[in-house]
Amino acid sequence: MAGNAEMASLEESFRKFAIYGDTKATGQEMNGKNWAKLCKDCKVTDGKSVTSTDVDIVFSKVKGKTARVINYEEFKKALEELAPKRFKDKSKEEAYEAICQLVAGKEPINVGVTVSEEPVAAGSSSDGQQGRVELCPQRRCFLGDPRAL
Repeated sequence: MAGNAEMASLEESFRKFAIYGDTKATGQEMNGKNWAKLCKDCKVTDGKSVTSTDVDIVFSKVKGKTARVINYEEFKKALEELAPKRFKDKSKEEAYEAICQLVAGKEPINVGVTVSEEPVAAGSSSDGQQGRVELCPQRRCFLGDPRAL
C-alpha cells in the first residue's frame, strides 16, 4: 500500500480536480467530467490499454446507483479498478501503487488559457484605430465586428 505522504498527496490531487471549474464545489465529491480530466491530465488514459470509455465505465461502476459524483473512497476504488488495466505487467498491488504515483501531487492543466502581455485599452484596437468606438444596434455583436456598422 502507498505511504501516508503519498496518500495525502493523492487526496490533495483529488480535491484540486474535484473543485476544478466549479466555484461552488467543496472538494469532497468529484463529477464524471473532472474524473475524466484527472485521468487525461495525469496520463492514466494512454489511448491503448486505458481509453476514455474505460474511464467512464469505471466511474459509473464505483458511484452509487443514482449518484452523479464520487467521493474520495470511491475515487480510490476507481483507481484500483483501472490500475491492472493500465499496468498489465504488474501485480494488482504494484499496479495500484503505480497509478497512485501518476495521480499524486498533480493539478488540473488549463489548456487554451492565454495571457496577453500588453492589455488593449477600451476604445482602441490592435489595428491602430485608436479612440474609435462602435455600437451595435442589436447589442449582439462586439467591437470591431463588421456587422456592427
